[in-house]
This record gives sequence, C-alpha cells and structure tokens, in this order.
Amino acid sequence: MIENPLPSHESWSWFGPRFRLDKALKCVYPHIPQRVIRLWLTRGGVTLNHKQVQAHTRLQTRDLIQIIDNIPLHSLYPKPNDTLSIPVLFENQDILLLHKPHGLPVHPLTPWETDTVVQGVLGDYPELLGVGEDRAPGLLHRLDNETSGVLAFARNTSSFTHLKELLHQGKWQKEYLCWVWGDVKEAITIREPIVHRSKQKMGVKKETKASQGEPQQAITHLQPLPSVGTPQVTPLWVTIETGVRHQIRVHLQSQGHPIVGDHLYSKKQEIPSFLGEDRLYLHAWRLTLPSQREKKDIVTIAEPSFPFPEFEGK
Repeated sequence: MIENPLPSHESWSWFGPRFRLDKALKCVYPHIPQRVIRLWLTRGGVTLNHKQVQAHTRLQTRDLIQIIDNIPLHSLYPKPNDTLSIPVLFENQDILLLHKPHGLPVHPLTPWETDTVVQGVLGDYPELLGVGEDRAPGLLHRLDNETSGVLAFARNTSSFTHLKELLHQGKWQKEYLCWVWGDVKEAITIREPIVHRSKQKMGVKKETKASQGEPQQAITHLQPLPSVGTPQVTPLWVTIETGVRHQIRVHLQSQGHPIVGDHLYSKKQEIPSFLGEDRLYLHAWRLTLPSQREKKDIVTIAEPSFPFPEFEGK
C-alpha cells in the first residue's frame, strides 16, 4: 500500500507569479485528481498566506502555501464500508459477480465519498486491495450510477489481467434490458462512433457538432420485445460489442428512443404509472465470461428490479 504522500503542514514559498493555486498543487501532487484538489481547497485543507482562498486564486511572489489538513488516505485506496450490503450473484477464487443496485456509484470520485460499490466490496473482501486500479480495487468494468445489474470484480491480479484482456478482445458478452420512449417495431443495429460532448455528456459523431477527443467505435444491437404495456414505451433487449461510456444511452437517443428516466439525454417526462419510480430504466441483465479454470463459460443473471416482460434471451 502506498503511504500518504502529503505530509502535514508542508509549506513552500513562491511557486511562480500569476500561477493558479490549484494548478500549482497539481504540479506538486500530480497523482491527485484536479477535482479532489478543488474540494481540498473548498474544505480549507490548504491555505494561502494563512487564509482560505478559491482554487483559481493567482499566486504572487513570496506567497506561502500551507498544507493544513491531509487528503484522506483513501484518495488512493477507497476506505472499506462494511455497512453496505450488495448481493453476490456468483463467486469463486478468481471472480466476484455482484448485483449492483441503481443509484449507487461504482467507485468514489473524491476522498470523502464512502457509499460506493467498491467500498462495500472492500468491507467484505479486503484482500482486493492492490488488485487492479488503486481507486477501484478489483473492478473489471463500470456501470453508470443509475444503472443496475451485474458488475464484475477480479479477486487476484492474475484473474484481473486475464479477464481484462478478454474484455479488450471482445470476448465478454454483455446483455441489457431497458424501457425506451416510443414504439420500436423492429430490431436495429447501430454502428455510430461516440465522442465526448462535455465532461458529463457523450454523443454520436456528427461533423456539425464540436467534440472533445477522438471518436470511439461503438456497436449496439436492439431487439424489441412483446409487451402488454403501452405504445408510449417499448421494452428492449440490448447487446453491445463494445464498451464505450454511455454507449446504450447515446445510441438509443440518436435513434429517437431515449431510455425512460434518462434525464441527461432526454427531456424529463412523466414516468408511466405501471413502471413506478423516477429512475433510469436500464439494467445489466446477463454477463457471460470465459472461465479461467473451467471449460464452460460463467453465465450470470441479475433479475431487474423494475417491471419487465418475461424473457429468457437466446
């Protein structure tokens, strides 16, 4: 485990005239995310000339920057939380498959978060520390905060490396269930590259819109399912060949059928009464992984927590 790299009350004089305080801290502590540095300043953990100041404050000659309060150690390693109970769907000596509830973040984005899937897992499986990424030990892939369903963790470094390689080779099979707005009458395959539109939003690549970064190839297959609901909404079975951030949400929005409850990619509408609560109606239903030790695949299903037609898939 890496020791806390921020000694208490460390100070230095003069970083550079007109240099922003948060940028100076980032240069000195490059391993700390920029958003964490800004929160650190907001909480008074760093002072300038013995005063709490804003992140964008410009430095002057002979300014004194002081570290008053350390960033918590779990800025590098999340703090375990044994009060969270996350259902286990499958486990062996190599892998752990959980049923992530909707509304629960997968991993912390700041040192002060405590209620995330990763921290709940570490409460029960502390041996995952040191496996994979520091901020998300053992985590093999991600789900959006509001998406529920199967989430996979590796229990050792060998399994992490092996399963990540299979993921990059496209040998995982990920299947989702969702409700979308509108009447989808036939199966659709969407092959649209996805780009960053902003820090939060993604979008399909269009020449007339500004984007950030290179487009990422994305392929999504949609299959409408029989329903006794309303033509206002349609249940879909979705499979993906790639794993781009917000892929399903962006591709469905691009077809004019955004996911019910997706307030990021569509305007807010009243949720149909038979569905119930106002949430994102996207669920990671079935995950199929090649087994590292056995000849047959590991197939794991998480039943959706929202109403959905009976469905067995193919």
